[in-house]
Amino acid sequence: MLKRVLLSATVAVLLLLCGCGGSDIIGRNSDIIVHLMRTDGTQVMTSYELFITKNGDTNLNQNDPEDFASTLNQPSWADAYNSSRSSTELQVAFTTRSDQTPYFVWVKVPNTGANFETLKLQIDVDGNDGTQQTFDLNINSTQRLTGVRINRNNAVY
Repeated sequence: MLKRVLLSATVAVLLLLCGCGGSDIIGRNSDIIVHLMRTDGTQVMTSYELFITKNGDTNLNQNDPEDFASTLNQPSWADAYNSSRSSTELQVAFTTRSDQTPYFVWVKVPNTGANFETLKLQIDVDGNDGTQQTFDLNINSTQRLTGVRINRNNAVY
């Protein structure tokens, strides 16, 4: 009986060390792509900006280039960083690290003259397409997307 218990415990520990079980502490880093997309043909996404902060940072300091990754800024902590900007979509890609989670997503919305702007967010993890979710965002402001959190091996939104 004791041998079975020890064998079961050993298998459980090995699964955790291999990254199985969804642990954010033990496991491996993930490749993330954050997409911000327009919802109507009049939105020109190059007037917007997408920011990522690390370590659960709920304050975005745009004066410190090490504080955030964006489509226009690659900080030293953003492994495998890549970005793209087009009139229809903004993208920021990076690899997570266990000592940097959680990551938060911020959006800068220009003054478009509307009451608010509706944009779509999609977060892909390790090549798996995330679901698209829409957000109504205030114009002429930079705001954190409430409820959006990127962990080491997944994204919640």
